[in-house]
Amino acid sequence: MPEPEIPDEGMASILPPADQPAGPTMAPFGDGTAILQPAGGTGHYRVDPERAPQVIAAFRKAAADMEGLQGQAERLGEILPPGADLVSRNAVAEMGQWAVGPQGSLLMALQQGADGLRTAADNLQAQLDAFLVAEDANTMRPDGSAL
Repeated sequence: MPEPEIPDEGMASILPPADQPAGPTMAPFGDGTAILQPAGGTGHYRVDPERAPQVIAAFRKAAADMEGLQGQAERLGEILPPGADLVSRNAVAEMGQWAVGPQGSLLMALQQGADGLRTAADNLQAQLDAFLVAEDANTMRPDGSAL
């Protein structure tokens, strides 16, 4: 079966299972086994189909965690100066921009990171669904019975 195309927005794709332990170039799961394999220096990863549901769940949890941190970033942008002096006011204003400003802020990074993880999870789910359909089709005879 040909390897599925890796869409630019996907970040992860299904890889037929490989008996390969986690190593320094692979992302380990909680039990130390590999769930993500780099795909040739492209910034994309390959996922064992049997582990894909765990990867999808991990991406969704990480996105939710990042969303949970957004409130803390917003609170950093609301800190009052400890004094009325110019240095205190300027320091708090600068910190507010780093925390919640429109470009390059912590809040924007958290929002974009959560969005990216959700997109990766959605794309990986679609690829897993397509992989499973193809796998089922490859195990059927032309008359529809199992091989």
